[in-house]
Amino acid sequence: MGNVKNQRGFTFAELSISLIIIGLLIVMVLAASSIIRSAKIRSVITDITNYQSAFDLFVTKYGAMPGDISDITSSLSTATYPALANGNGDNQITWSNGEGAQAWYHMMAAGMLPGSYTGTVNGTQDAVVGTNIPGSKISSAGYAIDYDATATGTSNHLHFAGQSAAGTGINNAVILSPTDAQNIDSKVDDGIPNSGRVQDPTLNTPCSTGANTNAYNLAGGDTASCRLNIQLDSGS
Repeated sequence: MGNVKNQRGFTFAELSISLIIIGLLIVMVLAASSIIRSAKIRSVITDITNYQSAFDLFVTKYGAMPGDISDITSSLSTATYPALANGNGDNQITWSNGEGAQAWYHMMAAGMLPGSYTGTVNGTQDAVVGTNIPGSKISSAGYAIDYDATATGTSNHLHFAGQSAAGTGINNAVILSPTDAQNIDSKVDDGIPNSGRVQDPTLNTPCSTGANTNAYNLAGGDTASCRLNIQLDSGS
């Protein structure tokens, strides 16, 4: 007779061990993913702190806000920084007139920020992550500066949001889950989406909820539904 291979199925014990190993691998992958996400959120908090410090240092040194200062070309070299341009000095860093992009260029040229920015916008006033605004460790997210309104007033804000489609201007795509947004807000400010320095500019579900949208919608899961405005000056 020919050789007959000895075949048998998995025993119950072998199946149990295999399932345990698979379960442990899943737990490890989920834990690693959570750790990576937490590190990215901490980096956003660090970014906000660093950009606020750079903004304040610029105001202290030059007596005016980056981007809006009307005589920066008298203090910094246009030969070294050819895109350098003066603002209009109205205390409003307006993205649509180019001051928002110049704000990052001014702080870079003054040696208050690392990195390299163009200081310019295209014809549709696009904020381009990593080009005229700084990016984040969260993919496709960046920081623009604009003068606009929130629930508690109008002021110059740091916009933390995702890259918008070309031709749509300043970055305003949602990039954070409500849990992540609350985490950042709580570390930097008061953890409430419609008060303080850090706010949800949309003020509606699925990012925020409750009476007068005064709470982040933590039941919203991990789906990105939030972006944040961070007040840089005292505003009005």
